Amino acid sequence: MPRRRYRRRAGPGQLINDTADLGARLPWQATLLLGAVTFVIFYLLVPLWLDSLRPPESNPFSKMTAPLFDRRERIFRIVAIACALASAYFALRAYVCPVRAREEERSLVAFASKVLARWID
Repeated sequence: MPRRRYRRRAGPGQLINDTADLGARLPWQATLLLGAVTFVIFYLLVPLWLDSLRPPESNPFSKMTAPLFDRRERIFRIVAIACALASAYFALRAYVCPVRAREEERSLVAFASKVLARWID
């Protein structure tokens, strides 16, 4: 029998984990740039794009789809804050200590940034 491969789920949590992994490997300048770019994309641009997809108020489906769009916008804003927090931590860490972070530290920072992002938002 062939071996089954574990496939990671794609979603907001995985995006934050990937940002933390990438931020841990980059120099501090690139990590700050990564945090700024992900924040602008997911906090400003994606919610604006979602807002442009909303049906007009005269549409009978606008009241039904409004909570869906609001939830999606909130999720993207939480992802933006979490990516910015993880990038800020790894930029500061790379500036102070140039040694790469281990897997345990990366996963802990990703988890902490998710919790703090929900608390901040």
